Amino acid sequence: MKKIISLTLILVVMMTLVSNVYAESSYKLSLEPSKNEVGKGEQFTVDVKISDIQDESGIIALGAKLEYDQTSLELVEMQGVGKWSSPSYNELNGEFATDRNGNTIGNETMFRITFKVTEQSKQNFEISLKNISASNGNEDIKIEDIKTEISLEDDDNIIPTDPSGNNTNGPFIDDPETPNGVGNNIVNGNGILTNQTIPDTGSSNSMLAVFIGVAGILAVVSFIKMRKNEERI
Repeated sequence: MKKIISLTLILVVMMTLVSNVYAESSYKLSLEPSKNEVGKGEQFTVDVKISDIQDESGIIALGAKLEYDQTSLELVEMQGVGKWSSPSYNELNGEFATDRNGNTIGNETMFRITFKVTEQSKQNFEISLKNISASNGNEDIKIEDIKTEISLEDDDNIIPTDPSGNNTNGPFIDDPETPNGVGNNIVNGNGILTNQTIPDTGSSNSMLAVFIGVAGILAVVSFIKMRKNEERI
């Protein structure tokens, strides 16, 4: 009888240990940028969000290492959201830590990072969190690194304009409604578009030829009249 009781107790303990292993605490962390494509000199934000918390006590604190291309981005600020405090940040190694006023078991934004794009920024760059570790107040819970990718707007697609909004990329702008494809818009010496009509050299030459022809006919008629008058005399 004692053997049966002992075996039963051993099985209960083993089942408890197995259930604790499979009920290991976990959560998900994500980086959500306000824009996926940015321009030089522009500011944007990245929200750090926590979700799918599998822990009865919830999460009360978080620590990690922030990595980004410092040639492409300038860190402006890290601001806590809701009950989360603004992270304390070490600029030398990129490590930060933040805590919450009370544990959370729901999905929420923890804090927001603001970046500014530099003039030396690359075509594409990454923002990542590494060495992530959260705490439920009793133990640290680690997860894998996360990252997000940002693209830079292509400068070649930006067409310069004057204050009136007109295209100034070149001295002439073709107007499809103008004959022969010659536009009326011309950039003057000050770089301002003016609406002028380009003279049609072909039309001017034709008019000159007609004028010369008429003048010649009149001259011949006058000469004939003079000869007739002389004969009568």
